[in-house]
Amino acid sequence: MVSLLAPPGTFPKIKSPSFDAINLQEDTNSNTDLMDSSLRPNPRFCQKFRILRTKPITDNNDFQKSVKNLSSLYEIDGEEIDEDDDIVKPSPYAFTEAYRLLNEVRNYFKTAFPYCASSLETKGGIDLVWDNCFLERRVWVEIPHNEQINGAIFYREKDKSKFISKIDFKRIMRLLIWINDSQMSIEDI
Repeated sequence: MVSLLAPPGTFPKIKSPSFDAINLQEDTNSNTDLMDSSLRPNPRFCQKFRILRTKPITDNNDFQKSVKNLSSLYEIDGEEIDEDDDIVKPSPYAFTEAYRLLNEVRNYFKTAFPYCASSLETKGGIDLVWDNCFLERRVWVEIPHNEQINGAIFYREKDKSKFISKIDFKRIMRLLIWINDSQMSIEDI
């Protein structure tokens, strides 16, 4: 039978820190033989701290704003409802697909996620809109209220616009790169 344990003294002892309730612990590591005695730290002053993060990292504020904007479509004020409005909330399908698309865009762009505005279509679909006012460009993704209907993508540069009759994730990513790239024209898409 082969033993997986090494005999004592074969490997150096490594002291792993343990953290107490107050997140502060004095270092009592006695392995200071390798250091010159004049450079040895006073063990009374060597402390290890545990840093607890109480708030999530907000590296991507535009993503959070976009999701908040999308979620606000469910919070329609009663005073905003007209008698002519058929649907006042997005369909579960449209909301799920819009949220899924925003997450895929975030996974692709990481911290460079471009801000997206959301609006409600009359039948419960959702429009996701990315704008670049400086370059006068817009990408508009229409997510339908159910899966039997195809969505669409519109994109515009100044007075030229184009239409794509089916939502394709790769094409959306290419358009979102195009919207901020001054070297590409609408004909390059």
